[in-house]
Amino acid sequence: MVMEVGEPPILNWTFTLSCNVTGPVDSVHWMMNGSYLHSDERRSLSEGNMTLTFSPVRHSDDGSYQCSAFNAVSNRTSSGFSLRVNYGPEKMAISGPSIVATGTNVTLTCSDSSWPPSEVSWFFNGSRVATGPVYQKESVSPADSGQYNCTAHNNITGYSRSATKMLTVIDVISMVMVNKVDGPPELNMTFKLSCDVTGPVDSTYWMRNGTYLQSNDRTSFSNRNMTLTFSPVEHSDNGDYQCVAMNAVSERNSSEYMLMVYYGPWGTAITGPHVATPGSNVTFSCAATSWPPSVYSWYFNGSMVGEGPLMELTNLTFMDRGEYTCKAHNSVTGKNSSASTNLRVVALLTVVTADPKNEQPILGRSFRLTCSANSETTAIYWMKDGMYLGWNSNVSFSEGNVTMTIESVTHADNGDYQCTAHNDVSKKTSSVYQLKVKFGPYNVMVSGPEMAETGSPATFDCSATSWPPSVYSWYFNDSMVANGSVYTTEPLTVGGSGNYTCMALNWVTGMNSSATAELRVIGEVQGYHGLLKSVQ
Repeated sequence: MVMEVGEPPILNWTFTLSCNVTGPVDSVHWMMNGSYLHSDERRSLSEGNMTLTFSPVRHSDDGSYQCSAFNAVSNRTSSGFSLRVNYGPEKMAISGPSIVATGTNVTLTCSDSSWPPSEVSWFFNGSRVATGPVYQKESVSPADSGQYNCTAHNNITGYSRSATKMLTVIDVISMVMVNKVDGPPELNMTFKLSCDVTGPVDSTYWMRNGTYLQSNDRTSFSNRNMTLTFSPVEHSDNGDYQCVAMNAVSERNSSEYMLMVYYGPWGTAITGPHVATPGSNVTFSCAATSWPPSVYSWYFNGSMVGEGPLMELTNLTFMDRGEYTCKAHNSVTGKNSSASTNLRVVALLTVVTADPKNEQPILGRSFRLTCSANSETTAIYWMKDGMYLGWNSNVSFSEGNVTMTIESVTHADNGDYQCTAHNDVSKKTSSVYQLKVKFGPYNVMVSGPEMAETGSPATFDCSATSWPPSVYSWYFNDSMVANGSVYTTEPLTVGGSGNYTCMALNWVTGMNSSATAELRVIGEVQGYHGLLKSVQ
């Protein structure tokens, strides 16, 4: 029988096996795993090969040992002695996570190399918390962060070994939000965004419209990338911004922060009519380039009259004409911008006349026609006999063509005159003014007898070239005796002899002209008649 002697087989210690035999023995042989065993530098045989000593014992000595005893009449081999070297613990290690999120279930496993298997104990921050190779902790919190130690003890070798592992429990990032710092994003001013995080943060970065954002000559990061600064902010910075916060156990994106740069107002403009008629309705519209959209106020001749982008005027009167001003105000930038427009209220042209203003077109004199209208005019044109009339050597016009002047009236100026007036809302042509040149009288002629008999009347007839027709007066020897173109005397006496004068008078031209006939009154003369005599 093979038996161990003394201490068990502990790695690197001396260990002895003995061959115990009953009966006389001549010789003994040793076998390991069925092969004869010989002495070497570590294994030695003594006391007639009855003992086998390992100095020291190694892992390579594990195996099945037998001894065979011989004498002259017999031999016998022992059953196998299984040798397994005791060692350890060694090669200690703890497997498991080093960093976990709060609420995680953690499993730590302690491993070692040992025979027989070690007994394992767990310690947290110096206090024993568990036994066995596996340590489990449910729903860890930051308070569970610290040093975990597993100690392995081999009851045979008497050795103990330890391994440690640091466990860090970190809260997950629960919220990330982008907020503006201080004032609003006003064009060409400095503007800042902050990344506000709930939970521990290792690093942050920024995105714009889903693309990683880098610093440039206007954009910079500070406070461990928690602050984004625009110096200054411009229109090109408009977009959706996010910050991404990370730690060892989590990563979280903020919701999008839509950056719209505030600016304006500028380019304020009013659209709407510049002229309208009484009784009509007018709408003015005001627009300005601005963000956020401007609020609008309306002023008429300096007094506030309305709010909003539209200004509506109904049933216009002449009191509504004047200057309308729109003021655009950006409540964020605090800036204003204004625009003004003038509204003219102009009546439709309903009455237009070509008016001589009590002047008469007298031959050889100047004559004026005035174009009169019931409303203001922007242009006036004159026509004669339906044809437009322009400047010439004898016709001129005042400023604005209101008055047409014929410098020296001639018979060629006879005709139908009209003026056409224009304004911004209408045009109107006057009725015809029929110009007929006034002239004379001239070529006054008196027809009648040169002689007449006593007791009979004499008839004289007077004519003249004139327009309008002249009125006639008759004089006998310079004393007025009658009116009218025909004068018939009373029955004549000898005292009726003398000069009979006809004076033609044109009440319009104010001119007169005379002609005289001489009459001799005699007794009755048979068969004699007076001849025509004219005097200029």
